[in-house]
Amino acid sequence: MRIAFLTASISRQAGGLFTSVRRLSQSMAGIPGTRVDVLSVQDSDCVCDASQWLPLAPECFPAWPMGGFRYAPLVSKRLMELNVDAVRVDGIWSYLSVVCRRWHETTQRPYLVAPRGMLDGWALKNSALKKRIAGWLFEKQHLRSATCLHALCQEEAQAFRAYGLKNPICIIPNGIDLPEDKFPIAETGHVPVDHEPLTINSPLSSLEQSGRKILLFLSRIHPKKGLVNLLRAWGHLQVS
Repeated sequence: MRIAFLTASISRQAGGLFTSVRRLSQSMAGIPGTRVDVLSVQDSDCVCDASQWLPLAPECFPAWPMGGFRYAPLVSKRLMELNVDAVRVDGIWSYLSVVCRRWHETTQRPYLVAPRGMLDGWALKNSALKKRIAGWLFEKQHLRSATCLHALCQEEAQAFRAYGLKNPICIIPNGIDLPEDKFPIAETGHVPVDHEPLTINSPLSSLEQSGRKILLFLSRIHPKKGLVNLLRAWGHLQVS
């Protein structure tokens, strides 16, 4: 089977998708009898980050900087040349949705769409007018015609239904790469001498020694992640 991945960026500019889409496509390429092609649009980091995709060789095409739409007509031409059996699109609201839809209309072959959180309530409220226009022009038809929609969690699947989509949904969380080397702990539960934990002189370790409670926020800094709400809630708890 030959599969094409369509993604708006293969570089670090894609944020978390740089890791999740890259590792998924690399893993699928390792399945016997499967070939994976990756098509994307150019950005300032795609050349230096392309080596991270090995053994895959992503193809990036120039795009007109029309906001987030990124009109790149050569992607459509290349997709037709590849003669793939199926297409996967990661992310929506871009010209790649148009590319996939046209490919499907021509070939009548299946495709899967992974919105990657872009149909969540918060995301739909961000640039809401532009997304309503894009939905009317191309995105709703692209989503409705998908053979399957990929949700990362139950909440995202519910967001698909709230948007009015009735397609089959597969709920599959992002995979992770487990470390090859496990931390060696003897059967007694003691750490071997050559693996004694290091003492780090940092503000965090100082707080641990003082017995004060520590609040850890582990995420990228973005309004969607709710850091402001967390700080407000924490402040309320401190006052009350």
